[in-house]
Amino acid sequence: MLEKLPDVVGHALRGQRAGLDKIAYQAVDLRAGMASLAVTSLAFTEAYHHASTFNRLPGWRLITGSATRKDPATGRLVGRDVAILVRRWRKNLENGVLRASLASTPIRIAPERYIVWTVDEMHGRPLAHVSVHPNAVVSSQKDWDSDRGEKYRDAMGALYDTVVRLRKTYGKSLDVVVTGDLQYRRTDDDRPGSPRDIFRRLNLNWTVTGIDWMAHSDGLRLVDTVIIPPEVNGQDHPWIEGTFEQIV
Repeated sequence: MLEKLPDVVGHALRGQRAGLDKIAYQAVDLRAGMASLAVTSLAFTEAYHHASTFNRLPGWRLITGSATRKDPATGRLVGRDVAILVRRWRKNLENGVLRASLASTPIRIAPERYIVWTVDEMHGRPLAHVSVHPNAVVSSQKDWDSDRGEKYRDAMGALYDTVVRLRKTYGKSLDVVVTGDLQYRRTDDDRPGSPRDIFRRLNLNWTVTGIDWMAHSDGLRLVDTVIIPPEVNGQDHPWIEGTFEQIV
């Protein structure tokens, strides 16, 4: 039921089919100076079959993985777990999808994982929005040391490599936002491959609620954060929405 979605998503998806409230969601708003606020991108995890609905939304451009095959164990469309919706009025510089890790066991919670990104021009500067959804793995040291833990580190390593590559391509003026259901509740943990470790190495600032993380580069200022609780969004964990201001 769409009435459980925050206003921005409910407005964007008004009139579409039901069931979209069962996916995880991160929104990125961006403004320059005192300019009017505009929702510029929405990132979703566990999008799967909803990607085709997103692709029909007027005024939005969809970046997501291929739907060439279904996972035989889950019936889900491989590669469409992560999706980003971007306003079409933004000048697109590049977008892409990368397989971040192979599948592990049990495949129900550890299928192959993907990174999705878009780079668009905002007020004369390139802005990258990168989203990832690694395996659910990090509840114990035993999990961390398992094959699923290895695949988690592969996905976070791919995230690191993607941001490094984008910075080499677009230079120091690139603003970066990373969002995702990172499946990691240990916000004080700096072990190699953890979100804190990756974001520190990338020199990103981060905000976390539950297992949803949002990180940004120093060229952006986080001016507001909205936490949408499970009793509102119908999920099993909160959503996070951030409003950023470009530092000029």
